Amino acid sequence: MLIMQLQNKYKNFNLSSFLRTNESFVWTFLGFSASNALRLLSSLILTRIFLPEQFGMMAILITLVVGAELLSDVGIQTSIIRNNNDKDTAFFKSAWTLSVIRGFILCIVLILFSNYFSQLFKSELLQQYIAVISLIFIIKGFRSTSFALHVKQKKIKILTKLELSTQLLALITTLTLAIYFQSLWAFIASMIFTEIVFTISTFYYLKGGTTGFMFSKKHISGMTKFGKWLFLASILTFITGQGDRFLLGIYLTKEELGVYHVAATLAALPIMLHGALLNKIFFPSVCEKLDNPIDEFNVAFNQLRIKVVLLTFPIAAFLALFGSEIIIFMYNINYQNAGIILQILSVGAMLKITGDSISPILNAKGDSFRHMLYIGFWAFLIIASIILGNYLFQFNGILIGMAITPFFSLIVISLLAKKYVQLNHLLSLALTILSLLTLIFVTRIL
Repeated sequence: MLIMQLQNKYKNFNLSSFLRTNESFVWTFLGFSASNALRLLSSLILTRIFLPEQFGMMAILITLVVGAELLSDVGIQTSIIRNNNDKDTAFFKSAWTLSVIRGFILCIVLILFSNYFSQLFKSELLQQYIAVISLIFIIKGFRSTSFALHVKQKKIKILTKLELSTQLLALITTLTLAIYFQSLWAFIASMIFTEIVFTISTFYYLKGGTTGFMFSKKHISGMTKFGKWLFLASILTFITGQGDRFLLGIYLTKEELGVYHVAATLAALPIMLHGALLNKIFFPSVCEKLDNPIDEFNVAFNQLRIKVVLLTFPIAAFLALFGSEIIIFMYNINYQNAGIILQILSVGAMLKITGDSISPILNAKGDSFRHMLYIGFWAFLIIASIILGNYLFQFNGILIGMAITPFFSLIVISLLAKKYVQLNHLLSLALTILSLLTLIFVTRIL
């Protein structure tokens, strides 16, 4: 009977029609998969070209660039996505002007602190590297507003093509220069060249953006007022992204931290995919429906949430159930302990996906303060779970704590979002029960 029902349901299935209907989701998946494949390929090749010291220096530079980007986020792109008037020239020119100013400030700040970082990491060359690589922020600041507009309009296909093409160009350029020069300057030159190409592409490939210098006090004030809490949220996001490794470096040996890093990197994959879906599809879609009657908006929000969650939650569940087998297949015997760590952290990913799927409503409604509160609470939970978990049960306590804490952040985000949307709590309850049952199953061998 079940087989007949499935046959009747899918007998008229049309692949091309399905792909057209779900184009945004399909291209987001393709972009995420291809991007991570290129990133893995790049890592595997560059580790065979550069010495470990050079590769470590590259990691430091990337961390500084990403950190500076996050720690200076004032919500320019988010403000553009939220803006309802695509013909408001003054707004877009003011946003572009603010972006350019931010780029110059970031470049100058990094140069001023380059000597400090060179002393901190005990490398004289690092000061020169930072001074040159900081030019990226000036170049990036001149990106056309067309990029944010394409995100707003959910033109995922064209964005994915541009991002993957640029990433492939960066890989080819880096490898070519690295093989020839055998120097980290090859990596830096490639990053700057790639950013120039990407910025030019936002003008001539994406199109539709508005640029030009204008300083509208009204619009700048609105963006900075909205962005001040996003700025703090970005700082907290940086803490949540790096805080676990920083604190675990206090409690664990270098070998244990290396094993944890392998597991944490794999456990983060479904969260990264979930974030891509939220930013490129869910958030713009929610912004489009803000003017709908409240009942229609509630239904639309919950339907979008179900769709996004069901695309990423099963991936985290798969890693939670089969993490040990994955580690055994991919890594040598020195990393076998990463299996159980991957499984437990993936349970935490299941719960985090459940909570994060609610968070877009806050920025869509312009409530960056509540968004900051959510990120801040999550940062507090990470720190508390590591310290308290280690005090009670050492490393096992840390792992269990990091798996359970997203449950409390789910409660908090549900309360914060209550002001703007009536959530489908049955979905949250079902996913929470599945997550906790999986945790019980996984931790039976501890």
